[in-house]
Amino acid sequence: MSITIKAFRKLSLVLVVVLLAGQTIGCGQPSWHADLQPVSGECRVNGEPAVRAMILMHPKGHKTDVRESNPWAIVDETGTFHLSTYEPNDGIPLGEYDVTITWLQDPWNGLSKDRLKGKYRTKESPVCSIHIEEGTSELAPIEINLSGVLPALKNVGPARAR
Repeated sequence: MSITIKAFRKLSLVLVVVLLAGQTIGCGQPSWHADLQPVSGECRVNGEPAVRAMILMHPKGHKTDVRESNPWAIVDETGTFHLSTYEPNDGIPLGEYDVTITWLQDPWNGLSKDRLKGKYRTKESPVCSIHIEEGTSELAPIEINLSGVLPALKNVGPARAR
């Protein structure tokens, strides 16, 4: 069976239209995304901002969505963080969470030591628990007082997106 050039062009045009329509229809939030509540907070260790610490939320007794996403945040230079689930700063689903924190000496090297010595790294040893309900926009500050916190490594550079 041979296909003519005219038929090939028509078929190509139909495929392009279908692909473009699919991209337009696909815009917006995927059906498996949970509704999110924008929430921020502060994290300090021994009174100082825990700059570049990674905060991870572990759902207690519920799933955030079908993919079991874990909301997260990175602490900025002022000690502030904004929770994210699917995209930076988009928020967190309602519910109860255990909060864990990892604060690497060198944030660009995942193999570097945790400045908190792993004390709050797993959901079995959270730094605290939180409850997110409709209208929650700010968490109580996370204050950690811990002796022997490992120093940050020198010359790791400013925060940057990879």
